[in-house]
Amino acid sequence: MIPRFALPFPVRDTKERGTVRSVPVTTAKAQRHARVFFPSIRSIRFPPLLLPILFLLITISLAPAILPETATAVPAARLDARYVGMEEDRVGKGGQVAPDGEEDALFRAVLDTEGERRVVKEILLQSSDRYGRPTGRQAWDTRPGGFWILGVYRDGERLNPTDREISDQVRRRVVYDLYANPGSFRPGDYFLVTVRFDDGGAATAVARVNVPPARLSASYLGMSRDVVGEGDRASPDGRVDGEFEAVLETGGAPRRVREIVLQSADARGLPAGPERWDTRPGGFWILGVSREGERLNPTDRTIPHAAANGTRYNLFASRPGGFMPGQHYRIVFRFAEGDEASSHVEISGESPPSAGQPDGPGPTPGGSGKISGSPWRPTTVPFDPECKTGCQEVMHVRDAHGADMTFMYNPKVDDAVAQWGDCVHSMLTCLNDGKTDLLECVGKSACPEPCRRRFLDRVGGERDPLRVLGVFEAVFIVKGAECGPGDGPGGK
Repeated sequence: MIPRFALPFPVRDTKERGTVRSVPVTTAKAQRHARVFFPSIRSIRFPPLLLPILFLLITISLAPAILPETATAVPAARLDARYVGMEEDRVGKGGQVAPDGEEDALFRAVLDTEGERRVVKEILLQSSDRYGRPTGRQAWDTRPGGFWILGVYRDGERLNPTDREISDQVRRRVVYDLYANPGSFRPGDYFLVTVRFDDGGAATAVARVNVPPARLSASYLGMSRDVVGEGDRASPDGRVDGEFEAVLETGGAPRRVREIVLQSADARGLPAGPERWDTRPGGFWILGVSREGERLNPTDRTIPHAAANGTRYNLFASRPGGFMPGQHYRIVFRFAEGDEASSHVEISGESPPSAGQPDGPGPTPGGSGKISGSPWRPTTVPFDPECKTGCQEVMHVRDAHGADMTFMYNPKVDDAVAQWGDCVHSMLTCLNDGKTDLLECVGKSACPEPCRRRFLDRVGGERDPLRVLGVFEAVFIVKGAECGPGDGPGGK
């Protein structure tokens, strides 16, 4: 039966006398009202001041039935946890509450109820993944007859000296020491700590068994094999690649390698310069990776994999002009755990074959062979660090401490370093116009003719800008370059 309700004041029906009208109400609260009647709504006339009162009374009457009931909020609590190590022997296996002669794993949990009074009824420690999802491999708790017993201490006092429930009132920040009989606590394993309260709430935290830092050692093996090409080409392209060897030491912990990077560096091993090869699809140029002889990226793809201690890798990178003695590179292994290991490598040995053709014996300067002796003219005015004669003042400044500094320059100095500086400056001046390429600028430069010929011979028919730049570095820039500033074959 549909219930009916009436207003708490008399009304008059001016059109349909004696007709009874009712209003259906479906709320649970209204269904408990007594059945009452009032005349037709269509014909009711109210005094103007009565309407607000009517609306207020109806609202107060129906509000408890219409508004949803709200549950009492459970206070929040924060929990942090960490693995301390294998410490004292406090508990045994299964439900054995007494020591059994084996050191236990100690986890330290810090609970903060933020001023709310809470009662801790249970603490659970279990194996999980890095996101706190239980794996079901191992578990310890404080429930009688549950998993293996978890020894719980607060302020040095044992809360469960027997296999029984705990009931610990908390209203501030407290520290719990949790002891678990040795199961398997391997470096890198994750564990979920759960604290449950008597009001049904819970707080959780993930702790990880300490992982020793990974170490990487690497070396350059030379231009040996053709494994990858330029860009994202994962297959050979007919040109030998630079090969590096890397050995990963994980400290006994299983690690998951997410990415490997080879990048140019300075003499300290810090990243420097634009060169980079990696194992990310669509990233920089591809870095070919083989592990224990097995190719991990036969296509341009990622290489996530588990790495054991002592795993050996061979890395292959294509570089225009090859890898030159004196260049520095940095190899980086990045792990899924968020850390990384790196190694600094300096290229040593002789310069590799040219980009365009094999290197080897041939005609003397003026032909296509190596430069014999120094390409620089004999020095007539050596560099004088004290600048006693022939010097001109370039600049005079006063530093922040009030000291005066004068910069001097002798334009007549013509040792190998000065001649090399004039050589490189003339090429840079040519390139600055933005209209002339490197090949033409070298040919028109103030560099010695043997150097210009050596560069053009090594370039051969190559016209790829990056490869030409690689040859330029090999002839003029890197340590040991034939036309370098005094440290080449003919340098001092």
